[in-house]
Amino acid sequence: METTTASRDERAVVVAPDAQAWIDDCGVLHVSDDWVVLPDVEWRLMELLVSRFAMTVRRHALIAAAWPDDADKETALNVRIGSLRRRIEPLALRITNVRGRGYVLDHVGPS
Repeated sequence: METTTASRDERAVVVAPDAQAWIDDCGVLHVSDDWVVLPDVEWRLMELLVSRFAMTVRRHALIAAAWPDDADKETALNVRIGSLRRRIEPLALRITNVRGRGYVLDHVGPS
């Protein structure tokens, strides 16, 4: 059985007029020419956030993506979002809390 993976062009999301973001098969988040390696759980969270760039992603959807076998991870999500915020800051990305709803990933300036 053949395994196919999406190409960079199929995964890329435009985050600014001159910047694209995508996550490769090794869990590396790229924004144009800059990149950061993500641990597995954060990789799964970012895949969902990047795929819904600039849209609110509900907390329960993030928990399901990161921990598919365990829905009781509210505190763990808070910790991982805090870690992701620090990791992605050099890429000019930001995760904003939408109170009572979830989180939004957006671009804050030059990458």
